[in-house]
Amino acid sequence: MSALLIVVGFCLLILPGIARPISLRIDPRRWTTLCIIAFVAGLALIEIGLLALSATAFVANNHSGCTSNCIVMMTNAAPGGVFLGWVGFVTASVLAVLAIRAFIRARQTQEITRIESFIGRHSNLGQHELVVLDTQVLVALSVNGHPGQVLISEGLVNTLEPQEMAAVLNHELAHLDHFHYRYLLVASIVEATFGRLSPIKRSAEALRLGIERWADETAASTLQDGRRHVRSALLHTVGVRIDPAIAGFSALGTVVERLNALEVPPPNPSIKVRGFLYMPGTVLGLIAVIAATSWLNELHLLLLMAERCHL
Repeated sequence: MSALLIVVGFCLLILPGIARPISLRIDPRRWTTLCIIAFVAGLALIEIGLLALSATAFVANNHSGCTSNCIVMMTNAAPGGVFLGWVGFVTASVLAVLAIRAFIRARQTQEITRIESFIGRHSNLGQHELVVLDTQVLVALSVNGHPGQVLISEGLVNTLEPQEMAAVLNHELAHLDHFHYRYLLVASIVEATFGRLSPIKRSAEALRLGIERWADETAASTLQDGRRHVRSALLHTVGVRIDPAIAGFSALGTVVERLNALEVPPPNPSIKVRGFLYMPGTVLGLIAVIAATSWLNELHLLLLMAERCHL
């Protein structure tokens, strides 16, 4: 059953990538939340499954003082032997190290992106800080901290109309107000651990799309004819490359779908669409609960068997 936990974990990690085509039909805030739940649960189940596999193998292969019948029964519970136990433990440890490194690297990237007071023009933007950089390169991004910073360039100010500029600023403020950097940290961890697998990489991209659409919808709701202004600003800044650990207005890989989403009214999904979206995750969650319960029962029986064999 520990192997089933690992399988369910991988299924949860690839689920957002599979469901990405219907993500434009639901509220991006709900979509982003579902992606985060799937990622956190998926990573946790894989880690738990590997440790459970390791524990089962070590317990089942503790044969000292056991009768031959007990040895056969316990060995059948973990046919891979102690070797499989060590593989599970080492793999779980490596994944944990990769996740921690990705977290530290992403936080460092966010920290070094902050602009010191002697660079650019600084002014208050609500509870955050607006920094205008002296460059003609089109820049628009947000950086968490105290206070949070919205970074734009002189070139962007000269390029966009006032309403478009307001749309960009409100987009970046939405990233800060809703703590989107936390979601980007999760995406970075997923890519660092399993990002070489294309289905999981697509899922991380689906999460980033949800984050940007969430900020788009928030910005559009604050302006008259806001969807048109957000879309126009996005067209002006398309192609500017930004580190994936940073929330940026024109992040590559999300632009086309965001433009398409802004052409239509805000999504109002039917009950059928919501049910279709929730069903796979719900089923996988139930399977995980059943698998975890079965593994605990199996481990309990192995411990009882080992105890009685030694009597």
